[in-house]
Amino acid sequence: MIKAIVTLLSLIILSSCASSHQDVRPGVNNQHSVTVQTESKQKGAREALTQANNYCKSLNKHAAIVSEDHTFSNPDMDEQTYNNSQKIKDVATVLLGGSGKANRANHAASQALGKSYTTKMTFQCN
Repeated sequence: MIKAIVTLLSLIILSSCASSHQDVRPGVNNQHSVTVQTESKQKGAREALTQANNYCKSLNKHAAIVSEDHTFSNPDMDEQTYNNSQKIKDVATVLLGGSGKANRANHAASQALGKSYTTKMTFQCN
C-alpha cells in the first residue's frame, strides 16, 4: 500500500514538472520559443516567461529573452472593447465579493470573452 502511494505521488510530481513548460518549442542554436494565448498582454508575458524559466531550469540554465511579441485576435470585437470588457468583468467580480456566484459569473464572462492575446517569446538558455 505504501509503495503504491509513493509511486502515485512520484507520478504526480513528475507530471507537474513536465507540464510546467508544455508550450515551449526547443530550437536550433539555442533559440527556443514559447507561444501562449491569454486574456491580456501582461498575463501572456508572465505565462511565457514562466514557461521559458521552467524550461531553462530543467537544463540547469537561466532564460534570456531575445524577443517578445503580442498579437490581438478577436473577430467579434476590437481591442479597446475587449480590454474594457475584461476590466468590467474584474470590477464586477470584486463588487460581488468573491462569492460562488461571483466566481461563476467571472468564469462565464471569461469563457465568453475568450483568450484574445497571443504572446510569442523567443529566448535562449544560458
